Amino acid sequence: MDGKKVLNCLILLVVIFGLISCQESETELSDPPAPNSVPSGSVWVGGLDGGVFVFITKPSEYPKHLYEGEIHYVSGDLSYKGKLEIFPKEQPNIDFNVKSSFEGWDGDTLYLINDFYLKIYEP
Repeated sequence: MDGKKVLNCLILLVVIFGLISCQESETELSDPPAPNSVPSGSVWVGGLDGGVFVFITKPSEYPKHLYEGEIHYVSGDLSYKGKLEIFPKEQPNIDFNVKSSFEGWDGDTLYLINDFYLKIYEP
């Protein structure tokens, strides 16, 4: 075998082994444990880069567009507690006890599915 054929075979082997070692691996994400300061029933909203625990209720005495929320950092420290206003101002068909209902929290807005969001209420 001449040198060119040997080199081509080696390159082919390196490429094959490289492709085999680069196979996609799945990382299973698990929610962090909630500290004691986080209300029972809170939902973890986040990913690999962090997130928050969210607890949303709808007190019967509140108008349709207002909710009560409690949002905690992964450490358990409180980020926000108080009234949240839904936008658009219609009754969403969203289950606030399900992780997939939430998209993220940016410090004053809790983004939800179907283009809804809850914003800190300012009367």
